[in-house]
Amino acid sequence: MVCIIFIVDSKRNNNHGLLRRMIITFSIFNMLFMIAVTQGLITSALLLLSKDKSHSIRLLGIIIVLYCIFSIKMLFLNSGPTDVVFIDFLMSDNVSFKSSFFVYLPIDNALFFPPLFACYISLLLKKDFKIQCLHLLHIIPGISFFIYDLCIYLMTFDVQSINEKNVIANSYYHASINLFENVIVIISGCGYLIYSYNKLKQYKDLIFEVSHEKHNPLYDWAKNIILWVCGFTIILFVNVILDLYGGDSTIMLAVWKVMYLYIAVFIYYLGFCGYKKKDSDIYSEKYSIESISKKHKMTGLDLIEEKIKYKFESDKVYLDPNLSISQLSESLGISNEKLSFVINKKFQVNFRDLLNSYRINLAKEKLLELENTHQTILSISYDSGFNSQASFYRAFKKFEGISPKNYIALNQ
Repeated sequence: MVCIIFIVDSKRNNNHGLLRRMIITFSIFNMLFMIAVTQGLITSALLLLSKDKSHSIRLLGIIIVLYCIFSIKMLFLNSGPTDVVFIDFLMSDNVSFKSSFFVYLPIDNALFFPPLFACYISLLLKKDFKIQCLHLLHIIPGISFFIYDLCIYLMTFDVQSINEKNVIANSYYHASINLFENVIVIISGCGYLIYSYNKLKQYKDLIFEVSHEKHNPLYDWAKNIILWVCGFTIILFVNVILDLYGGDSTIMLAVWKVMYLYIAVFIYYLGFCGYKKKDSDIYSEKYSIESISKKHKMTGLDLIEEKIKYKFESDKVYLDPNLSISQLSESLGISNEKLSFVINKKFQVNFRDLLNSYRINLAKEKLLELENTHQTILSISYDSGFNSQASFYRAFKKFEGISPKNYIALNQ
């Protein structure tokens, strides 16, 4: 524990001297918080002043600043000024009270974060995403609660006693509204997380199933941010449950401190990694949805065609003897009719023939290695995805014009 004491001389009246002692204490919790907030403010300033005009970089800087402001209230409530003592030497009386300046300071509104993070994810993944006036509707709940909190703060500003402040605030249902605000934060957080996850999933489908890239830094960065925000939402949910159903005040304070320590680490992560990545390719057009689509020159049907190829060539779905067009269309997220149309148009065959063509090609490879593997034609038919020897013979004869035995004889 670090303790800093400020001593200030002042005059209460012309005849009375007054000595004011302000004690500010810093625990390890507070020191970690101060380091994170300081680092966050520095890196956010660097991001906001960056020569890069990318909206996503600027928005990240704004988010970090808001997180720092959000955290400052907890920092001062825990570190000081925590104790102010007035000593009147002439009257020899001591008056002590806990500073209450920060109690209702309206800077801990978390309702702005979910829509801002969702907007940041959209800007990351789609470079032509434009912030329009309608998007500002998403921050109206945050503004509404901020105005309410500001009114409470102004009404209690001149009141020194925390108990009196609480009485005034609760006469305007502050405790209930504050709890309701936290519930709204959790609900909106879940909603925007689902939205961001769906956007990221669409991007993943494009990158990993179409271009088959094994590593994508933009995807990794966006995924990590979503996971961090998800963690914050879960911790806030636990805190709200404890507030709602009551509990030991020591435990509740400990859980709130866990949340703010989590925020401190998150600020550090966003600031350090966000600034480090500002000159990387994740903010360029290289990894954007538009760039990938343009690079591969794909229409909607082209994308589905590549996904089908990926399913057959990489996932080897044809090895499932019970695979149906319904199962494949469900895994691709499209209707049976659309899948059938794409197969007919792009592969010039129907679903059953496409399926059997992959199976026959695999069977042909295995038949040529029959002597070395000591397999039978029956076992090869099963290993290739057929559910019977009869269906294997029919398909083989259809595609090759000869039986499997004759194929072996011709190629030995």
